[in-house]
Amino acid sequence: MFARLTRIGTAWQLSRAVAGHPPPLLVGPDGAVELLDRTTGVALVPTITRPRAAAHLSVPDGSTLLMYTDGLVEHRGVNLSESIADLCRLAAATAGCPLDEVCDRLLRYAPGSDDVALLAARVAGPTR
Repeated sequence: MFARLTRIGTAWQLSRAVAGHPPPLLVGPDGAVELLDRTTGVALVPTITRPRAAAHLSVPDGSTLLMYTDGLVEHRGVNLSESIADLCRLAAATAGCPLDEVCDRLLRYAPGSDDVALLAARVAGPTR
């Protein structure tokens, strides 16, 4: 997975490419959660030089971007879509929490049978 947050004027833009990872989540400051579509492409390896598909999205100030590996949401006997929906509900409840608390609460959801990586980034408002 590759993601870049860029400030363009007073707004943030997210550019991302995903190669088989679960879809990132964007949690708004109000707790609204957007499951970012599965823009997929080939694996991110240096020997592949063809262009990769990328998606671009405006990101509101105060939003939190969550990217994670499948180890966070793959629960034995539970449909993956249901697990991701559960993760969305948990993420919504963390809106406005400090990022370390967001990560702690979401990592408790992991079943513990696979390795897990979780990256949380929050975009700030304009500096004055």
